[in-house]
Amino acid sequence: MGDKIKKINDYFRYSGIWIGFVFNPAHWLFDLDTSIGGSDDEIKHIFKFNLTFGFVWVRIIIDNGEW
Repeated sequence: MGDKIKKINDYFRYSGIWIGFVFNPAHWLFDLDTSIGGSDDEIKHIFKFNLTFGFVWVRIIIDNGEW
């Protein structure tokens, strides 16, 4: 039971949701990027979702810290 709690705690510790705003229209993008797993040159996240919609961006990363 303690090992499961530690694993759940690792997901909370290394995962996150970020929301940002870009006020300069020259930097507005419309993009969707999702991936499962990471490449060799970045953190080995389990799931990444990045949505950029004009002046708002949302990034969700689910990771358990096994890198």
